Amino acid sequence: MGKRMKLVTFLITAIMIVLVLGGCVLPRFTHDTLIEIMISRARVYLAQNHPEFDLKLFAVYASTDEVPEPFDKADDLAYWRLIFSDIDLAKSVEVFCKDESWSSIVVDGIWMEDAYLLDPFYIVYDIQDAINIISNRDPFLKCLRMYFHLPIDPNYNHPEYKFRIEDGGFVNFNSVTGEFVFSND
Repeated sequence: MGKRMKLVTFLITAIMIVLVLGGCVLPRFTHDTLIEIMISRARVYLAQNHPEFDLKLFAVYASTDEVPEPFDKADDLAYWRLIFSDIDLAKSVEVFCKDESWSSIVVDGIWMEDAYLLDPFYIVYDIQDAINIISNRDPFLKCLRMYFHLPIDPNYNHPEYKFRIEDGGFVNFNSVTGEFVFSND
């Protein structure tokens, strides 16, 4: 076997390994993530029901229900709460989706806990991707709720999923880099 043939065989093998290993968790580059779909649906709802506001997204909560049950699949998330604020008018609108039924409330004051989530989003890992990666580290872990936000902290460059876990504490998962840490706060 000549040098050229060995090189071609090596390259094909390397490409196959990358594709197989990369197929374990496929980052989203060609279609919207679940979080983007829910945000888009909330924006449509807001445009129809609250056109008087210039609303910016600050946070997204999701769980199985208002009283959450443990989940290990993103498909189990049936209760969503999205928080938008109009800085100029000092108002916030909380949008709720339960089993595809939308509602909202207007709140005096703006959301001050997180930074504004800029649109368009650059999200590589969707909720299920994050769950899969975390489960590879701890297969018995069960999540109670998910919180998508950008902390007000210069150390955060990307939005994160913050999973409240059943045994207490949180898992903070970077939606772009895939890095995660377990924490108690």
